[in-house]
Amino acid sequence: LNIYIPNASTRLFSNDLEKLFSLDENKIRSVFSLYCILDKYGKLDDYYFKENEISVSNNLYYDECDSLIDDRYKNEMSHILNNFYHIACILEKNNKKKKDYWNKKESDSIDKHIINHKSDKIISELMVLYGNLIAKIACDNSIPYTYRTQDNSYLDNLIKKLNIKLDEKTQKIINNIYLTSKYSSIPLYHHGLNLPIYSHSSDPLRRYPDFYNQFILHLFYFKDKNFDFDYENHLEQIKYFNERSTELSLFKGEYIRALKLEKKI
Repeated sequence: LNIYIPNASTRLFSNDLEKLFSLDENKIRSVFSLYCILDKYGKLDDYYFKENEISVSNNLYYDECDSLIDDRYKNEMSHILNNFYHIACILEKNNKKKKDYWNKKESDSIDKHIINHKSDKIISELMVLYGNLIAKIACDNSIPYTYRTQDNSYLDNLIKKLNIKLDEKTQKIINNIYLTSKYSSIPLYHHGLNLPIYSHSSDPLRRYPDFYNQFILHLFYFKDKNFDFDYENHLEQIKYFNERSTELSLFKGEYIRALKLEKKI
């Protein structure tokens, strides 16, 4: 897994290999495409998943995207981005618990990065939609996938077991506690995102679980690759993902705290 820290970062692949697969402007790339049909209220009517070859017409920075969104419908690109922004706002409104979770993560983050771009909302909402529906496709087709879960039932069960009576203020504090998300071979509820099923699937160049999930989809859904698959090894991979994710999180926290002590950030 990649790690991004002040003054340094690690990468999953070499720069040359990453560039070969990046969605660079005017380059033909092979991708997985998820097509969704939503009604005006953001309700999902239908969706399907396929392999594609695409050529990206423009690579835009966040500020460039926001300028096009603010210049409402002045040209084709502005029109497209405004439509996506409208969809993203509806998806956000339909799942307020997810927004609360993201705000909580930001407030607890050691290296806070305030997200205030309209284009960032587009990316975030569509990323979650993609991760949710790809996980559902994998589950519906009995594919041995890597899911992302977050189970907060431990807290509720503990409170009930100890027969603790909570006032409104304490309950609000409890509601803002989120246990660590984990990778799982079993599709379980993601508490923070308020989704019955979810996966990391949208960022194969920066997270190995996403890359591994693409391999699994080639193998079991599209059936266009021929590799040996061992389920026990699959479970070992998921165990490794969780161990590695925990290690990187601890390292990142200690690294940033050390920089703060040295007053370098």
